[in-house]
Parts: sequence; structure tokens; C-alpha cells
Amino acid sequence: MNPYTAQRIAEADTYAPQTGPLAATNRGFHESYNTLLGETLDQLGHSIPVIVMLHDDLLLVAGDTQQQARVVPEHYHRLKAIAHSGFGLQLWLMAHRSRVLDDKMRAQLVATATVLRNSLTALDSLPPDERPTPKTLLEGNLEYIDRVLTAGVAEIPVAQEYAEWIAPHVLNMARAAVRLELDSLHEVVGRWRGELGEEAWQHIYVVLCGNHQPRYRQAANQYFDRLLGEHPGIGAESEDRIVFAENVSELDGALDLLARHIIDQQASTMIFGYRSRLQKDILADAATEYLDRLLPGRE
Repeated sequence: MNPYTAQRIAEADTYAPQTGPLAATNRGFHESYNTLLGETLDQLGHSIPVIVMLHDDLLLVAGDTQQQARVVPEHYHRLKAIAHSGFGLQLWLMAHRSRVLDDKMRAQLVATATVLRNSLTALDSLPPDERPTPKTLLEGNLEYIDRVLTAGVAEIPVAQEYAEWIAPHVLNMARAAVRLELDSLHEVVGRWRGELGEEAWQHIYVVLCGNHQPRYRQAANQYFDRLLGEHPGIGAESEDRIVFAENVSELDGALDLLARHIIDQQASTMIFGYRSRLQKDILADAATEYLDRLLPGRE
């Protein structure tokens, strides 16, 4: 059993109630669950092939081997850094709006301008057809910095004007970045699918590790939704063969979450008659019913 799962199992003894006969009852539940968990973990990567996306890398766990491929290229991060230069200036304008520039604020803007000029020289690392938008954004940032330095104050209208100006440029770079990611993802997944064969591919599970904010309609999530014919949604109850692992940053944690996902689906099917019931709070429906009485007319 992987160390991540072993640690979570050890924590079960701390769950309430910790004393009395009901504590033993509760431990019995966890012991049975953990037995199933160990058995399911043993299947992952063997009878059940798994693809895990961790940061910039895609991992295939199948048979007795693991394969790893980088699917988010360095070029993607260059575009992201340039977009962040625009967000960074916008945040600075928001933080200092309506304030007369003091020496510290002027020094910050001058230092930022120096970084942006240096960044312009780094655009040579981008393909020629992808340089115009980043170049326009960086040069525009410099122009707005000059305007603020000349005016001597971070005026609110300037901050709003700048926000409206950067939006289309940032979105254009987002389009270029996502093409890079999805093209790379499609090439690697297609190759692995061919190696696995269609029979094994029919049993594939995918775990996407990431943060909470981009969970819904995240690029890789959309890709696998379409590839596997899933029905995307906001919550975990919409997940079947694709699982989003929030704030998980290691393979063992991803496999632990997937094993629990599979067990919960199997148990839910047997107990409630449909597989997604345990992928939402078991108290959810009862809470809605009671809140209709406690706070009628509100949603």
C-alpha cells in the first residue's frame, strides 16, 4: 500500500467517537473500507490502467511499467509569464489607485519597466508567428508605466483603461497556450492508446491533479471529457472515469483518490441503485428537505 494511503488509514483512529462501543463500530467500518481500498489499489495499473496528469507531466500506469511524458511545454510557460506581466501591472494599479507616487512607488515602476524591456529581448525564443501579441502587450505595459510616471499618480481611469486594453491580448495568448498543451496532450495520449490496445483502453481511468479554481472546464478536463465521452459538470458527482484531484501533487495521492472513487461508486450502486450518490455529501438531500422547512422560500 502506498505511503499516502497508509497515512490516511492511520488517521482513522482519530475520528470521533474515539471512546466507547460506538468507537469500535466506527473502526470496524474503516477497517472494512480500508481492506477494499488495498484491494482496489492493487488493481490500479494492472487490470485497471490509469493516466495521471501531474503539473506539466502525464503519467501512464499500466502493467508493471510507468511512462511519463511532458505535455505542457516550456513555450507555454513563456506565454504565461508574459500574460502575468500584464496582470501584475494591473494589480499594482489597483493597489495604488488614486495615490500620488512616492519614491518607493516610482522605484517599483522603474524596476518593472526594466524587467519588461529585458523580456522584449526574450521574445526571440518564441516562434515568429507568435511574437506579435506578446510584443504588443509588453510594449503597451511600458507605455502605461510611462503615463503613470509622467502623471505622478495612479489614476483610477488609467487603471480601468489599462484593464480593458490588456484583456484581448491576454486572451489571445491563452488561445496560443492552450493549443500547445492540447496538441501535445493529444499526441501522447494517442500514442499510449495505441500501445495499450482498445480492449485495455476501455478500462482506462484518468486523474487530473490541480487547484480548485480551474477545476470546471479546465483544458485537460475538457479534452478527456470529449475523448472518453464523459458528461462534464461542476461537482464530483459528475465524475466517472475522469477524476479531478484538488490540491494533490503526487502520484500516490492521485491513486488513493481514484481507489476511493471506484469503491464509492461500487458501494453506491449496490446500496442506492445508482453510482454517483456517494459522490456528493450523504447529508445533501436531507439538508435540502429540512432547509425547506427551516428557511422556506430560500435557495
